[in-house]
Amino acid sequence: MKTLTLISVLMCLGCAQLEGTTVVVVRTPKHFVVAADSLWIGVDPASPSQEEHKFSCKIQRFGHIYFVATTSEVDARQLMIFALQAMETSATVAEAAHRLALKSDEMAKRTAKMAPQPVIDGCSKLSCAEGLFFGIENGVPTMVHLDFVQSGDSRKNLKFIPHTYTCPGKCPDITWNMFFLGQTREIARIRQTNPSFVKGYSDQEIARKLVELEEKTDPEEVGGPIDLLTLDAQGAYWEPVQGGTCSAEETQPKVRKPEKPKAQRAKP
Repeated sequence: MKTLTLISVLMCLGCAQLEGTTVVVVRTPKHFVVAADSLWIGVDPASPSQEEHKFSCKIQRFGHIYFVATTSEVDARQLMIFALQAMETSATVAEAAHRLALKSDEMAKRTAKMAPQPVIDGCSKLSCAEGLFFGIENGVPTMVHLDFVQSGDSRKNLKFIPHTYTCPGKCPDITWNMFFLGQTREIARIRQTNPSFVKGYSDQEIARKLVELEEKTDPEEVGGPIDLLTLDAQGAYWEPVQGGTCSAEETQPKVRKPEKPKAQRAKP
């Protein structure tokens, strides 16, 4: 996992946003499949019209815990750093989510200081950031979704109220489910107009195709190589993709090494 690369990219971008991010998560009783685009958009609060684009992994990991996020108002740099700190000091997915939720006041304070007032106005009573912690715990794919909803509409009373959605727990007891973070307008449209679109595809193909759908619709906001992770009790596997940003496995598919020829006894 390219954690140092991620942090250096965030430092370069300053106040980074993940507004256009698209994340698709497929969960079954056996595994997670997670697909995410890799485009980061950074802005200087003093010159918000000047944007800088970078490509880097959006899926963080520490130990068995993974994290991915999207933001519309909250500084993604701060959010990702807080999430990494939470994972480093937590034994479970739920504990990491709880630790990040405790940082909501600090996130609101930074937002009040750096975000333009029109941005604050536009996120009033809405979700301004989402985060998803996930991992395999006791053989079970376990996740906690955090939704930071804005309370207050001025710099003096700005708050982010964290809401959690756990699975297992609050999610339906079904054998296959999908979750989405970030920009999902086209995904919602195709699910409504063609509910059977998932038939005939693997979980990995479904996740990738849905992120590609959003990328084709708005390439200025959703873009770059699509990182695709399959996580189960046996470990993590990154689908090979040219220019993948999360793991070296993505750029060079695994190749089985040829077995060494066994020594043979000479025939008499």
